Amino acid sequence: MLLFLIVIVITGCEYQLISLPENPYDYTITNPYEDIDWNTIDYYDANFHTHTLFSGGDMAPHDVVDAYHAIGYQILALTDHNTSHYQTYASTLYPWTRFSTIDGDESWQDRDPLVLDMVSVEGSEISQHHHIGSWFNDFVGTTQTEEETLVEISNRNGLAIFNHPGRYENSDSWYVDMFARHSILIGLEIFNQKDRYSDDRDRWDRILHQSMPERPVWGFGNDDMHSASTIGWNRNILVLSQLSETAVRDALVDGEFFVFKPFIRTTLPDIRIVGIEILDDGIQLEVEGQYSSIKWITYYSETNDSEVISIGDTFSTTSLPLDASFVRAIVFSDDGMLFTQPFGLQRIN
Repeated sequence: MLLFLIVIVITGCEYQLISLPENPYDYTITNPYEDIDWNTIDYYDANFHTHTLFSGGDMAPHDVVDAYHAIGYQILALTDHNTSHYQTYASTLYPWTRFSTIDGDESWQDRDPLVLDMVSVEGSEISQHHHIGSWFNDFVGTTQTEEETLVEISNRNGLAIFNHPGRYENSDSWYVDMFARHSILIGLEIFNQKDRYSDDRDRWDRILHQSMPERPVWGFGNDDMHSASTIGWNRNILVLSQLSETAVRDALVDGEFFVFKPFIRTTLPDIRIVGIEILDDGIQLEVEGQYSSIKWITYYSETNDSEVISIGDTFSTTSLPLDASFVRAIVFSDDGMLFTQPFGLQRIN
Protein backbone atom coordinates (compact mmCIF):
# COMPACT_ATOMS: atom_id res chain seq x y z
CA MET A 1 0.00 0.00 0.00
CA LEU A 2 1.34 3.42 -0.94
CA LEU A 3 2.02 5.56 2.12
CA PHE A 4 3.18 9.16 2.29
CA LEU A 5 4.40 10.85 5.49
CA ILE A 6 4.24 14.59 6.04
CA VAL A 7 5.86 15.94 9.22
CA ILE A 8 4.04 18.87 10.82
CA VAL A 9 5.48 20.83 13.75
CA ILE A 10 3.01 22.43 16.15
CA THR A 11 3.68 23.72 19.67
CA GLY A 12 7.11 22.11 19.56
CA CYS A 13 5.79 18.60 18.90
CA GLU A 14 5.92 16.49 15.76
CA TYR A 15 2.80 14.89 14.30
CA GLN A 16 2.77 12.74 11.22
CA LEU A 17 -0.04 12.92 8.69
CA ILE A 18 -0.45 9.76 6.68
CA SER A 19 -1.96 9.99 3.22
CA LEU A 20 -3.67 6.79 2.10
CA PRO A 21 -5.34 5.71 -1.14
CA GLU A 22 -8.92 7.01 -1.22
CA ASN A 23 -11.30 4.86 0.81
CA PRO A 24 -14.30 4.06 -1.45
CA TYR A 25 -16.65 2.75 1.26
CA ASP A 26 -19.59 4.39 3.00
CA TYR A 27 -19.78 4.47 6.79
CA THR A 28 -22.34 4.89 9.52
CA ILE A 29 -20.91 7.36 12.03
CA THR A 30 -21.83 7.10 15.71
CA ASN A 31 -21.70 10.51 17.38
CA PRO A 32 -21.56 10.62 21.19
CA TYR A 33 -22.65 14.27 21.04
CA GLU A 34 -25.72 13.73 18.84
CA ASP A 35 -28.31 14.51 21.56
CA ILE A 36 -26.77 17.85 22.52
CA ASP A 37 -28.72 21.01 21.76
CA TRP A 38 -25.78 23.34 21.25
CA ASN A 39 -28.03 26.39 21.70
CA THR A 40 -29.06 25.52 25.26
CA ILE A 41 -25.96 23.98 26.85
CA ASP A 42 -23.06 25.29 28.89
CA TYR A 43 -19.58 23.94 29.66
CA TYR A 44 -18.52 22.76 33.12
CA ASP A 45 -14.99 21.79 34.14
CA ALA A 46 -14.48 18.67 36.24
CA ASN A 47 -11.81 16.63 37.97
CA PHE A 48 -12.54 13.04 39.00
CA HIS A 49 -9.26 11.91 40.64
CA THR A 50 -8.47 13.92 43.75
CA HIS A 51 -6.72 13.12 47.05
CA THR A 52 -6.72 14.86 50.43
CA LEU A 53 -5.22 14.34 53.87
CA PHE A 54 -7.73 11.51 54.22
CA SER A 55 -5.34 9.37 52.14
CA GLY A 56 -2.15 10.30 50.36
CA GLY A 57 -2.72 14.01 49.82
CA ASP A 58 -1.25 16.92 51.75
CA MET A 59 -4.26 19.28 51.80
CA ALA A 60 -7.38 19.23 53.98
CA PRO A 61 -10.59 18.38 52.10
CA HIS A 62 -12.06 21.88 52.37
CA ASP A 63 -8.81 23.39 51.05
CA VAL A 64 -8.92 21.06 48.04
CA VAL A 65 -12.51 22.04 47.28
CA ASP A 66 -11.66 25.75 47.65
CA ALA A 67 -8.63 25.43 45.38
CA TYR A 68 -10.58 23.85 42.55
CA HIS A 69 -13.45 26.27 42.98
CA ALA A 70 -11.03 29.20 42.74
CA ILE A 71 -9.82 28.16 39.27
CA GLY A 72 -13.24 27.55 37.76
CA TYR A 73 -14.05 23.89 38.33
CA GLN A 74 -17.70 23.23 39.09
CA ILE A 75 -17.62 19.41 39.33
CA LEU A 76 -15.32 17.55 41.67
CA ALA A 77 -14.92 14.03 43.00
CA LEU A 78 -12.77 13.49 46.09
CA THR A 79 -11.39 10.00 45.46
CA ASP A 80 -9.17 9.13 48.36
CA HIS A 81 -7.65 5.66 48.40
CA ASN A 82 -9.93 3.06 49.92
CA THR A 83 -7.12 1.54 51.98
CA SER A 84 -4.06 2.47 53.98
CA HIS A 85 -1.70 -0.49 54.28
CA TYR A 86 -4.70 -2.65 53.39
CA GLN A 87 -6.86 -1.43 56.24
CA THR A 88 -10.23 -0.30 54.94
CA TYR A 89 -11.31 3.27 55.58
CA ALA A 90 -14.68 3.64 57.25
CA SER A 91 -16.24 5.67 54.45
CA THR A 92 -15.77 7.80 51.39
CA LEU A 93 -15.03 11.48 51.97
CA TYR A 94 -18.64 12.43 51.35
CA PRO A 95 -20.81 14.42 51.66
CA TRP A 96 -18.84 17.64 51.80
CA THR A 97 -21.25 19.01 54.40
CA ARG A 98 -19.79 16.64 57.01
CA PHE A 99 -16.03 16.97 56.45
CA SER A 100 -15.65 18.05 60.08
CA THR A 101 -17.03 14.76 61.40
CA ILE A 102 -15.65 12.12 59.02
CA ASP A 103 -12.11 11.71 60.37
CA GLY A 104 -12.37 13.25 63.80
CA ASP A 105 -10.27 16.24 62.74
CA GLU A 106 -12.01 19.33 64.07
CA SER A 107 -9.88 21.59 61.85
CA TRP A 108 -11.63 20.25 58.74
CA GLN A 109 -14.34 22.62 57.59
CA ASP A 110 -17.59 21.64 55.94
CA ARG A 111 -18.41 22.83 52.44
CA ASP A 112 -21.82 23.06 50.79
CA PRO A 113 -21.61 22.42 47.02
CA LEU A 114 -24.93 24.22 46.48
CA VAL A 115 -23.51 27.41 47.97
CA LEU A 116 -20.42 27.04 45.78
CA ASP A 117 -22.50 26.26 42.66
CA MET A 118 -20.69 22.95 42.35
CA VAL A 119 -21.61 19.29 42.00
CA SER A 120 -19.88 16.96 44.43
CA VAL A 121 -19.46 13.39 43.18
CA GLU A 122 -19.02 10.66 45.77
CA GLY A 123 -15.99 8.56 44.98
CA SER A 124 -12.96 6.53 45.94
CA GLU A 125 -9.83 5.11 44.34
CA ILE A 126 -9.88 1.34 44.81
CA SER A 127 -6.19 0.63 45.13
CA GLN A 128 -5.29 -2.99 45.86
CA HIS A 129 -4.87 -4.01 42.23
CA HIS A 130 -5.17 -1.96 39.03
CA HIS A 131 -6.31 1.35 40.54
CA ILE A 132 -9.95 2.00 39.68
CA GLY A 133 -11.79 5.30 39.93
CA SER A 134 -15.12 4.56 41.60
CA TRP A 135 -17.86 7.22 41.42
CA PHE A 136 -21.46 7.77 42.50
CA ASN A 137 -21.25 5.11 45.22
CA ASP A 138 -19.84 4.48 48.69
CA PHE A 139 -17.71 1.36 48.15
CA VAL A 140 -14.48 1.29 50.19
CA GLY A 141 -13.99 -2.45 50.69
CA THR A 142 -10.83 -4.52 50.24
CA THR A 143 -11.40 -6.56 47.11
CA GLN A 144 -8.56 -8.67 45.75
CA THR A 145 -9.31 -8.47 42.01
CA GLU A 146 -10.58 -5.94 39.49
CA GLU A 147 -13.48 -8.26 38.80
CA GLU A 148 -14.62 -8.22 42.43
CA THR A 149 -14.26 -4.45 42.60
CA LEU A 150 -16.38 -3.84 39.51
CA VAL A 151 -19.10 -6.14 40.81
CA GLU A 152 -19.19 -4.21 44.10
CA ILE A 153 -19.39 -0.87 42.27
CA SER A 154 -22.11 -2.22 39.98
CA ASN A 155 -24.13 -3.48 42.95
CA ARG A 156 -24.11 0.09 44.27
CA ASN A 157 -25.15 1.60 40.91
CA GLY A 158 -21.78 3.30 40.53
CA LEU A 159 -19.54 4.08 37.58
CA ALA A 160 -15.86 3.22 37.16
CA ILE A 161 -12.79 3.96 35.05
CA PHE A 162 -9.27 2.58 34.95
CA ASN A 163 -6.82 5.07 36.44
CA HIS A 164 -3.35 5.59 34.89
CA PRO A 165 -3.20 2.34 32.84
CA GLY A 166 0.40 3.09 31.92
CA ARG A 167 1.46 2.04 35.41
CA TYR A 168 0.53 -1.58 34.73
CA GLU A 169 1.49 -4.35 32.35
CA ASN A 170 -1.93 -5.63 31.34
CA SER A 171 -2.40 -6.52 27.68
CA ASP A 172 -4.70 -4.63 25.34
CA SER A 173 -6.93 -7.70 25.14
CA TRP A 174 -7.27 -7.69 28.94
CA TYR A 175 -8.70 -4.17 28.81
CA VAL A 176 -10.94 -4.96 25.84
CA ASP A 177 -12.35 -7.96 27.70
CA MET A 178 -12.96 -5.98 30.89
CA PHE A 179 -14.81 -3.26 29.00
CA ALA A 180 -16.87 -5.85 27.12
CA ARG A 181 -18.03 -7.53 30.33
CA HIS A 182 -18.66 -4.52 32.59
CA SER A 183 -21.05 -1.85 31.40
CA ILE A 184 -20.35 0.37 34.44
CA LEU A 185 -16.72 0.63 33.29
CA ILE A 186 -16.97 3.69 31.09
CA GLY A 187 -13.41 4.70 30.28
CA LEU A 188 -9.78 5.21 31.25
CA GLU A 189 -7.40 8.04 31.95
CA ILE A 190 -5.54 9.35 28.92
CA PHE A 191 -3.89 12.09 30.99
CA ASN A 192 -2.77 11.71 34.60
CA GLN A 193 -1.25 14.71 36.38
CA LYS A 194 1.04 16.64 34.01
CA ASP A 195 1.38 13.57 31.77
CA ARG A 196 2.97 10.77 33.75
CA TYR A 197 2.09 8.01 31.26
CA SER A 198 2.22 9.50 27.78
CA ASP A 199 1.63 6.13 26.09
CA ASP A 200 -1.90 5.98 27.51
CA ARG A 201 -3.33 7.74 24.44
CA ASP A 202 -1.85 5.06 22.19
CA ARG A 203 -3.23 2.37 24.52
CA TRP A 204 -6.63 4.06 24.28
CA ASP A 205 -6.53 3.96 20.48
CA ARG A 206 -5.56 0.30 20.42
CA ILE A 207 -8.46 -0.54 22.73
CA LEU A 208 -10.85 1.56 20.63
CA HIS A 209 -9.72 -0.17 17.44
CA GLN A 210 -10.82 -3.50 18.90
CA SER A 211 -13.96 -2.40 20.74
CA MET A 212 -15.52 0.31 18.57
CA PRO A 213 -18.10 1.05 17.32
CA GLU A 214 -20.14 -1.37 19.44
CA ARG A 215 -18.39 -0.62 22.74
CA PRO A 216 -17.17 2.97 23.20
CA VAL A 217 -14.48 3.71 25.79
CA TRP A 218 -14.26 7.32 26.92
CA GLY A 219 -10.99 9.13 27.63
CA PHE A 220 -10.49 11.18 30.81
CA GLY A 221 -7.94 13.78 31.83
CA ASN A 222 -7.52 13.84 35.62
CA ASP A 223 -5.11 15.55 38.00
CA ASP A 224 -4.55 12.62 40.37
CA MET A 225 -4.18 15.52 42.77
CA HIS A 226 -2.02 14.98 45.88
CA SER A 227 -0.65 18.52 46.40
CA ALA A 228 -1.21 22.08 45.24
CA SER A 229 1.35 21.61 42.45
CA THR A 230 -0.83 18.94 40.84
CA ILE A 231 -4.03 20.99 40.72
CA GLY A 232 -5.27 22.15 37.32
CA TRP A 233 -3.26 20.04 34.88
CA ASN A 234 -6.39 18.63 33.21
CA ARG A 235 -10.01 19.57 32.70
CA ASN A 236 -12.85 17.25 31.72
CA ILE A 237 -15.29 19.66 30.10
CA LEU A 238 -18.85 18.38 30.41
CA VAL A 239 -21.52 19.67 28.04
CA LEU A 240 -24.67 20.08 30.13
CA SER A 241 -28.06 21.72 29.86
CA GLN A 242 -28.10 22.06 33.65
CA LEU A 243 -25.63 21.56 36.48
CA SER A 244 -26.86 18.61 38.53
CA GLU A 245 -25.58 15.26 39.71
CA THR A 246 -27.95 13.44 37.36
CA ALA A 247 -26.83 15.52 34.38
CA VAL A 248 -23.17 14.91 35.24
CA ARG A 249 -23.67 11.17 35.45
CA ASP A 250 -25.61 11.05 32.18
CA ALA A 251 -22.93 13.04 30.35
CA LEU A 252 -20.20 10.68 31.57
CA VAL A 253 -22.14 7.60 30.50
CA ASP A 254 -22.92 9.03 27.06
CA GLY A 255 -19.49 10.57 26.39
CA GLU A 256 -20.81 14.12 26.24
CA PHE A 257 -17.61 15.77 27.34
CA PHE A 258 -14.19 16.86 26.11
CA VAL A 259 -10.72 16.80 27.68
CA PHE A 260 -8.68 20.01 27.77
CA LYS A 261 -4.95 19.65 28.36
CA PRO A 262 -3.38 23.07 29.09
CA PHE A 263 0.26 23.66 28.33
CA ILE A 264 0.56 25.63 31.59
CA ARG A 265 -1.08 24.42 34.79
CA THR A 266 -4.44 26.04 35.77
CA THR A 267 -4.81 27.73 32.36
CA LEU A 268 -8.45 28.14 31.40
CA PRO A 269 -9.60 26.69 28.06
CA ASP A 270 -9.27 29.25 25.26
CA ILE A 271 -11.25 27.22 22.71
CA ARG A 272 -14.60 25.44 22.70
CA ILE A 273 -16.35 23.08 20.35
CA VAL A 274 -19.76 24.69 19.84
CA GLY A 275 -21.20 22.40 17.18
CA ILE A 276 -20.70 19.00 15.56
CA GLU A 277 -22.31 18.06 12.26
CA ILE A 278 -22.34 14.54 10.86
CA LEU A 279 -22.03 14.74 7.08
CA ASP A 280 -22.84 12.13 4.46
CA ASP A 281 -19.15 11.21 4.34
CA GLY A 282 -17.59 12.71 7.45
CA ILE A 283 -17.71 15.04 10.45
CA GLN A 284 -17.44 18.80 10.76
CA LEU A 285 -16.50 20.65 13.96
CA GLU A 286 -17.47 24.23 14.76
CA VAL A 287 -14.86 25.73 17.08
CA GLU A 288 -15.10 28.97 19.04
CA GLY A 289 -11.80 30.71 19.79
CA GLN A 290 -8.49 30.91 17.97
CA TYR A 291 -7.16 27.48 17.15
CA SER A 292 -4.00 26.64 15.26
CA SER A 293 -4.88 23.19 13.92
CA ILE A 294 -7.32 20.28 14.16
CA LYS A 295 -6.03 16.73 13.82
CA TRP A 296 -8.18 13.64 13.21
CA ILE A 297 -6.70 10.43 14.60
CA THR A 298 -7.37 6.72 14.31
CA TYR A 299 -5.44 3.50 14.76
CA TYR A 300 -3.71 2.23 11.62
CA SER A 301 -3.04 -1.51 11.63
CA GLU A 302 -0.34 -1.27 8.91
CA THR A 303 1.90 0.77 11.21
CA ASN A 304 0.48 -0.61 14.48
CA ASP A 305 0.20 2.94 15.74
CA SER A 306 -2.06 5.94 16.20
CA GLU A 307 -1.95 8.11 13.10
CA VAL A 308 -3.20 11.50 11.96
CA ILE A 309 -5.34 10.85 8.89
CA SER A 310 -6.81 14.30 8.27
CA ILE A 311 -6.25 17.96 9.15
CA GLY A 312 -8.82 20.73 9.43
CA ASP A 313 -12.30 21.27 10.83
CA THR A 314 -13.82 18.71 8.43
CA PHE A 315 -12.93 15.04 8.30
CA SER A 316 -13.86 12.79 5.36
CA THR A 317 -14.22 9.02 5.49
CA THR A 318 -12.30 8.88 2.21
CA SER A 319 -9.13 9.38 4.27
CA LEU A 320 -9.76 6.35 6.49
CA PRO A 321 -7.77 3.12 6.62
CA LEU A 322 -10.01 0.33 5.38
CA ASP A 323 -10.28 -1.32 8.80
CA ALA A 324 -10.85 1.85 10.85
CA SER A 325 -13.48 1.53 13.59
CA PHE A 326 -13.27 5.03 15.10
CA VAL A 327 -11.91 8.51 14.68
CA ARG A 328 -11.26 11.23 17.26
CA ALA A 329 -10.17 14.85 16.99
CA ILE A 330 -7.68 17.09 18.78
CA VAL A 331 -8.02 20.87 18.52
CA PHE A 332 -4.77 22.75 19.16
CA SER A 333 -4.53 26.31 20.44
CA ASP A 334 -1.86 28.52 21.96
CA ASP A 335 -2.92 27.45 25.45
CA GLY A 336 -3.58 23.75 25.09
CA MET A 337 -5.19 20.79 23.36
CA LEU A 338 -8.90 19.91 23.31
CA PHE A 339 -9.72 16.22 22.81
CA THR A 340 -13.05 14.87 21.59
CA GLN A 341 -14.38 11.48 22.52
CA PRO A 342 -14.22 8.82 19.76
CA PHE A 343 -16.75 8.69 16.95
CA GLY A 344 -17.70 5.15 15.94
CA LEU A 345 -17.34 3.98 12.32
CA GLN A 346 -19.26 1.09 10.77
CA ARG A 347 -18.63 0.22 7.13
CA ILE A 348 -21.95 -0.37 5.34
CA ASN A 349 -20.96 -1.53 1.84
